[in-house]
Amino acid sequence: MVTIVSSTSTSLSGSFDIIIGGDTASLAYDSSADAMANAIESISSYNVDVSRNTIESDGAYEWIITFLIEAGDEPSIEVVGTSLQGTLAVVTVDEIQKGSHLQGSYSLSFGGETIDYIPYDCTVESLKALLGSLKEINQVNVTLDVHNFGRRYLITFIDPVGDNQLLLVNSESLVGSDASVRIYEVQKGTNNRIIGYFFIVDEVGSITTSLSVDTSAVELETKLRELTAIGDIEVSKFDSSTSIYPSVEWLVTFTTLGSPSNAGDVPLLKVHDYTSTLSNNFVVNISKVQSGCCDVRISYNGEEDSFDKISIIVDAVPTVAKIYPRTGFVEGNVNVTIVGSGFHSSDSDTPYCLFGSVETVAHIHNITFASCISPPHPAGTVIVTLKFFYHYEKNAFSSISRSVQTFLYEGSLMILSHAPAFGQIDETTEVSSIRMV
Repeated sequence: MVTIVSSTSTSLSGSFDIIIGGDTASLAYDSSADAMANAIESISSYNVDVSRNTIESDGAYEWIITFLIEAGDEPSIEVVGTSLQGTLAVVTVDEIQKGSHLQGSYSLSFGGETIDYIPYDCTVESLKALLGSLKEINQVNVTLDVHNFGRRYLITFIDPVGDNQLLLVNSESLVGSDASVRIYEVQKGTNNRIIGYFFIVDEVGSITTSLSVDTSAVELETKLRELTAIGDIEVSKFDSSTSIYPSVEWLVTFTTLGSPSNAGDVPLLKVHDYTSTLSNNFVVNISKVQSGCCDVRISYNGEEDSFDKISIIVDAVPTVAKIYPRTGFVEGNVNVTIVGSGFHSSDSDTPYCLFGSVETVAHIHNITFASCISPPHPAGTVIVTLKFFYHYEKNAFSSISRSVQTFLYEGSLMILSHAPAFGQIDETTEVSSIRMV
């Protein structure tokens, strides 16, 4: 900041000099902010931003100069006020904020290995890759916060687990005022790898083979389906670990597509037994996310219900909303795509497409998408529906989807006549009178 002041007996006038790197520029005592910026830029390679303030009623001024560069702490501007006029007129320079700009590199060490020349502005991906290249580190997560005072990386050790040693740092190659790298521990690590196995039992006492934290969704689905009281299910697996404790979850969805039917509010599965290492205990919990539907009981007074119950199955009615293509030849063999909802299919029964009353095998891709090959059929328009099979207890039932989608069977294309009968090989010939039926 450059400031000119004087006492009040004689007003300010005249000029003063600014000197940068031995080069001099002269400025009037009341120069504008733009004039100050132009003078500095004319005798240096710096770009600056300048603002001017009036600080006394007799014409004292201050110019606040910001260097718009990233070169650290720049040499101060020198000023000479011998050409100023006014009682005790003086010009001074004061540094408001010391300049600083990070440059250079640093090194990190872990397990006896060192990574040299890490750029001060290393990206998250690069730092993660560099740490992962060390023999003692298999996996880390890295995040970055950029602040006006520097950069802060949060490094979370995934593997190895446990209370790992701190990274060691050497910041001698960093450039900048008081530039340094500091490392501190945010959360002490724990030996949190889950080791052991457990079993699940159904309501009739059937027990799975051993399960562990590494059991996949497909493996759990297969083992649960082997239980006597479990019908068709769908299983998905999630990692629900926190920064302190590891945790995994399996979501088991009971469907009504197999046998037994899983009708009603299916009894909760139970943990039969689990074991773990003495140094790393774990707990297995089973909870119900949503109750099944529906159980029917009877009551003679509206207050007391029967102990026995009968379970019923309430599923969304499958509906065909769209088919394409909508036409084909009477010979069939057209791949027809069916879009709709509620396309639930049992693994043990084959679903069918119905073209009118003619059946053909359906392929269910998901609950909204199916396809089938059109069967041969006489010419005409037919309704296209889907036919599914369901099981309850020892009985099997079929269900026909709702649909107003039609498919038009057309006769084969036949050329009955055409004209002309001949044409030139090197010219375009228009052919007409083609009849198709």
